[in-house]
Amino acid sequence: AMSRFVWSLVNVVAVFALFISCWRLIGGSSLAKLPKSWSAVFLITLLLSARWVVSPLQHLQYDAVIAGVLAIGCLAVARGRDLLGGAVIGLAASMKVTPMLFLPYLV
Repeated sequence: AMSRFVWSLVNVVAVFALFISCWRLIGGSSLAKLPKSWSAVFLITLLLSARWVVSPLQHLQYDAVIAGVLAIGCLAVARGRDLLGGAVIGLAASMKVTPMLFLPYLV
């Protein structure tokens, strides 16, 4: 029971890391200062993407962890920290081969 709790906690942290990294990558403003029309867009987007966030959690997959690590790596590259970003994207690639799609960009 404790291992399932820890795994769920790791996944929740990864989802938050994914969300925050993606929001910063697109240049998102403070969520507290979003106009009402953009708040509606934000909420609709969250609702539409919820299935892809919840499904790996239900099936105890680690896709959310990979996506979170990958987004952190992309944010590091976008901020000019290429070595760190490449290492973090490499970490994601070591978990699953899908992040290797970034290899041509990194080379």
